[in-house]
Amino acid sequence: MLESRSRLWAFVSRNRYRRLLVRGCLIGLLGLAVLFSTGRWWLPAVLPQVLARFGVQAESVVIAADGELQVAQVKYVSDGVTVLVDTMALPSWSGYLWER
Repeated sequence: MLESRSRLWAFVSRNRYRRLLVRGCLIGLLGLAVLFSTGRWWLPAVLPQVLARFGVQAESVVIAADGELQVAQVKYVSDGVTVLVDTMALPSWSGYLWER
């Protein structure tokens, strides 16, 4: 274990750019962890706007008590195709990924 730590330190300390790369990767992973863990609060506000960019209209997005995402009044219109859904329930991110 000590030898692998010294190899990592030798790799990182040799070059300033490598240190920046390692630090950037760690900050990026931390940022993804924060986004993933706080999705409960920001996802209902952001998801309708993201869906609208792809031509999907959603009236409301609510997170249920069990963590699943409930999207109400979903409408998609394309060339000759119209899809209307009253309520759509999607599994929670963490629960879905934990089972996989």
